Amino acid sequence: MNQSQLYDYVKLKCKEFDKSASNNLCDLWQYHVKQVYSIALHLADTYKADKEVVGCAALLHDIAKIIDPKCEEVHNEVGAQMAVGLIGDDLPKQKVDHIQKCIRNHRKGAKEENLSTEETCVADADAVSVILNVPDYIAWSTSMGNSVADTIKHTIKKLKKSFDKTSKPTQEMFRKNYESAIKTLEGHFMFGKRE
Repeated sequence: MNQSQLYDYVKLKCKEFDKSASNNLCDLWQYHVKQVYSIALHLADTYKADKEVVGCAALLHDIAKIIDPKCEEVHNEVGAQMAVGLIGDDLPKQKVDHIQKCIRNHRKGAKEENLSTEETCVADADAVSVILNVPDYIAWSTSMGNSVADTIKHTIKKLKKSFDKTSKPTQEMFRKNYESAIKTLEGHFMFGKRE
């Protein structure tokens, strides 16, 4: 499949996942995969990365756990293997290999690892999507039975971890979003908890 076909395929798989999810707050395509794809392409433009590699990898970065949620812990490895079959002969082997590396390494922090520019774009985009989707994450978490206070504490930790793992230039690009989200969430605890 080429990038356009992958876009349609992943969108369909996300919609199937959403229908099978145990809650009706899911919109994995709209609030994660499509957003990671858009952010990754923006970063690819900014950092002069190969947009075809970045676009395909961003679309496929979570494909394994979308198709089989049980493989959450190893979805990056499984997804990298799946990419070969999904892309087939539509791209040169060297590009497919690079797409696999991007998928395999999208959970790593760009500051800690020696990642290529394309890998950094995909890893950073995945982390930034967390920062930009705080309301959706809180709605999902509380719908799963978690208290608001616990959800907010966990969200703050998740935001800090996501922001810390992004590259310095991406941090600067999204610093205001991050700081605003943290300030809003921490404000929940400033004037006393609800009883």
